[in-house]
Amino acid sequence: AYNDIVSLTKSGVLNGYEDGTFRPDNYVTQAEMAKIITIAFDLQGNSEDKNANEATKANTLKRNIKKNNPNEWWSEFALIAVDYYAGGPSMVYNSNEEANRRQVAVALVNILNPEYGFDYTTTGYFFSSNWKDTLRSEFVDFAENDGWDDDRYIDYEDGYIVNSPKHIYLAKTMGLISGYPDGTFRPLGNITRAEFCAM
Repeated sequence: AYNDIVSLTKSGVLNGYEDGTFRPDNYVTQAEMAKIITIAFDLQGNSEDKNANEATKANTLKRNIKKNNPNEWWSEFALIAVDYYAGGPSMVYNSNEEANRRQVAVALVNILNPEYGFDYTTTGYFFSSNWKDTLRSEFVDFAENDGWDDDRYIDYEDGYIVNSPKHIYLAKTMGLISGYPDGTFRPLGNITRAEFCAM
């Protein structure tokens, strides 16, 4: 990911550490993810929302950030990110928790397809009716012994649940993600700084 890292650091999207290192194998926290994506895509926060008092998950999260974390370095980025991470705003609240590969896939797909329908996306990628079979064939950890609904993938053998598998399919179709040499995607695996730059 050397070229991606150089490109993003030169453009000011992200920085190294104070000691002059970049540490590509360090994991990205949810706060760092919010900052990097907000700057990279030049995302702007919504002006005061007329529906700000509605009891939605996103509005509740925004109120909590403003009340409990107003002076944190990441709070301004988290507030903006909530407007764009449809279906997963809680990922930006626990600032020190490490982001996972599924969360990044969801965020990128939502930003690049702000008003997508899963029949046809705004970037021109078709959403195939056999998307589940495609995930199975692309990544061995989306195996046959599983349970599905539209928004969740359940691996009964290993006991994990992955929300938003459709986003992972679209991220793969759009060329945003790839698997590991062993054929896995590891949706709940932590993402390194190098992997994040590449995505």
